[in-house]
Amino acid sequence: MTRWRPLAFFLLALLAAPAAHATDWEVHPEWEKAFSSRGLTGTLLLYDAAADRYRVFDRQRAQTPLPPASTYKVFNAMVALETGVIRDEHVVFPWDGQKRWVDNWNRDHDLASGMKFSVVWYYQELARRIGRERMQHWIDAAGYGNRDIGGDIDSFWLGGGGKLRISAVGQIEFLRKLADGSLPFSARSQEIARRITVVEEAPAYVVHGKTGLGDARRQKLVLRAQRGPAQGHRGCPQAAGHRARSAGTVGRAAEAGAGELTRRRQPAAAGRTQ
Repeated sequence: MTRWRPLAFFLLALLAAPAAHATDWEVHPEWEKAFSSRGLTGTLLLYDAAADRYRVFDRQRAQTPLPPASTYKVFNAMVALETGVIRDEHVVFPWDGQKRWVDNWNRDHDLASGMKFSVVWYYQELARRIGRERMQHWIDAAGYGNRDIGGDIDSFWLGGGGKLRISAVGQIEFLRKLADGSLPFSARSQEIARRITVVEEAPAYVVHGKTGLGDARRQKLVLRAQRGPAQGHRGCPQAAGHRARSAGTVGRAAEAGAGELTRRRQPAAAGRTQ
């Protein structure tokens, strides 16, 4: 059985970019091989903060709004902190005893571990406690995606009956604001969100991230940003060995990226389950 890893996509870093929008686009059709060689279709969008430039494979797809899936956990966490639903990243919710398909979900979790293991039930409980009115307020204040939280309050970001949509370009704009602390949330809430999304750290660089699954686990969303020298693109296609041109410094990202991967359907006779 073919199965995506149960992480939702989104990588952010501390990017304090100078402009609200990239002023230049550089198209890379050669990156298509990184997808087709793996039986995938999709898009890859990289933002170089120093050059204020997007590098992209499939620009149209990068500008197409999609359900954020578990990448929304980052936004959800800040709303929960801002509204007082939880006081910090260490607040534990007890497991309800229901066995789920990811072993790591079947135990108690706090905000930080729920982010690390992409624990859907934890963040669904946050959304229920936040409620529709307060959630809509913060969606509107931040201008997140299409701002539509139609559907169930605990699944509007997951696709299916949920209405929330955001493009790869929109994801990067959100991350850039989070990185420089310019979202409408308090500095404390934004700092906690950055802290609980660290996935790799070294003296020369820090990588923050999250992933997201959609379309019956066939679609994987990918966002990435990084402070410090570029270290490649772990978690998404290697983009033909592309490296960011700027080494970056503390408080500024060398690169940011967002992508969407869809596994091509295989004939049922092949014995593969999507």
